[in-house]
Amino acid sequence: MKKILLFIALVFMLTPAFAQAKTVYVAQIEGSITSYTYDQFDSYISAAEEAHANALIITIDTPGGRGDAMQNIIQRIQTSKVPVIIYVYPQGAIAASAGTYIALGSHLIAMAPGTSIGACEPILGYSQNGSIIKAPEKTKNFYIAYIRSLAQASNRNESVAERFITEDLSLTPKEALKYNVIEVEAYDINDLIKKADGMKTKLPVQGKYVKLDLKGAEIVYLHPTLKDQLISYITDPSVSYILLTLGIWALILGFLSPGWHVPETAGAVMIALAIIGLGYFGYRSAGLLLILLAMVFFIAEALTPTFGLFTVAGLVTFI
Repeated sequence: MKKILLFIALVFMLTPAFAQAKTVYVAQIEGSITSYTYDQFDSYISAAEEAHANALIITIDTPGGRGDAMQNIIQRIQTSKVPVIIYVYPQGAIAASAGTYIALGSHLIAMAPGTSIGACEPILGYSQNGSIIKAPEKTKNFYIAYIRSLAQASNRNESVAERFITEDLSLTPKEALKYNVIEVEAYDINDLIKKADGMKTKLPVQGKYVKLDLKGAEIVYLHPTLKDQLISYITDPSVSYILLTLGIWALILGFLSPGWHVPETAGAVMIALAIIGLGYFGYRSAGLLLILLAMVFFIAEALTPTFGLFTVAGLVTFI
């Protein structure tokens, strides 16, 4: 009798119904690649790892961004405990410049119809008249070697990857699929999961290549927090520069009208937000900057009574 009960217990334990449910996590990245983008990637990957998800799909729509943030993101993807699929989505989205590198550093690349990938020639920024300031040859050669190494490691097309820089080449999904730059063209998330099921990752996950088991998986969407949405808004370069310009003018106005305190207070807050928006800090550093600014406001209120103006500014900045 005991043997029978033991046998039944073993059968139940080995039955698929008792196996862990399959899940695919889905997250979204939009806008320029900054230090905050790394924080978002890290948060999404960590959530998928904690849930032991079968895969994490990250949809991207980006014109590019900071090279240091891009490299940190790629390192985080390649040390992930779950396969990370980069999906250029929705229709009309792009994975330009840094977005292309991130895609090539992922375990699988997918694109929706009507999207594009490429245009990776490095630039230093824009001049006052709006013309592009190209990176020096030394920097360009570094990124050529880097993008080739990403393509080589994932057995993707090295020569086309190089042309993304040397010719500023861009590809449609069908072209990218034809030239072995991406693995899947999919209309939406469900179509991607269906097509990616059974495929092997282009890069190892924890030291070994993984055959994706996605059929029937539950889709779990990771939504950006209010903090993410605010950061996404102020990291728009046009918004950051507007905040910086307004902040400087507000400080000037404050210095020209001493005793009022409103312009310089608003100016300090706008300049702090602009610095954060330009992407020089991650979440933690930005939070520390705002806390320090709040402390300055509280001290200023104690030393220079302003009927609560600095207190309100300090509370707003702290929150």
